[in-house]
Amino acid sequence: MKGQITIEYLLAFTIIIGVLSYIYLNYNRFIQPFIEIIEKEDKSAEAFQISELLLNDPGEPQNWHSTGNIQRIGLAEVNSKQNYLSLDKINALNGLCSNYNEVKRLIGAERNFHLFIFSIDNSGNRNLLASCLPPQIVKEQINITISRYAVYQNGLMELMVQI
Repeated sequence: MKGQITIEYLLAFTIIIGVLSYIYLNYNRFIQPFIEIIEKEDKSAEAFQISELLLNDPGEPQNWHSTGNIQRIGLAEVNSKQNYLSLDKINALNGLCSNYNEVKRLIGAERNFHLFIFSIDNSGNRNLLASCLPPQIVKEQINITISRYAVYQNGLMELMVQI
């Protein structure tokens, strides 16, 4: 009787394969939404980090907009209150955005992002002051938009970062 397959062996083998298949299918069903949530949170954190850097850091050197040696971009006015931006730095950033990859490197972003800076007048109308867009726009599955408000010498502005 050696080497023969019995009915008990086939039944046990079928049960084990069925249980393993059930576990594998359930695992695959729940892992994809979990990965999407992690990616969304990661993008949200990066978008907030970019907005925080631009709003509350004067950059390196602090007068980067008037010198040619830029180490890091920041829009905050030197020695000012929180969320108070320099219009000269915003205009300099808008000029730098023609070289998007350099701006991305100076900000320290890992992913491509869209950056818009709007001035808001007393009636609530928005006027575009600066925009940085990647050279090739690719629509991804998960998109995050962070909008933050700040002030500058002419009034109120909105900084919008999209990843």
